[in-house]
Amino acid sequence: MLTVAKKPARVFDGEALRRLRTEQELTQAELAERVGVHVVNLSQYERGKVVPSFDVACRLADALGVDVAVFRKGE
Repeated sequence: MLTVAKKPARVFDGEALRRLRTEQELTQAELAERVGVHVVNLSQYERGKVVPSFDVACRLADALGVDVAVFRKGE
């Protein structure tokens, strides 16, 4: 029997994003500007409400000086 997932798997770790941003003493507005996204979207990424595209995840990683793999949540 085939079962269909009701929600897509969430593999982006928004808590890691928030931790890295605050460790670098950046505001959401500052990081959003560096990455080229709206601050509302950045807030949603951190809270796990929205999963960023791979391109945006890579830009976040670059802006924070980390490998994009740090945002991968355990499955």
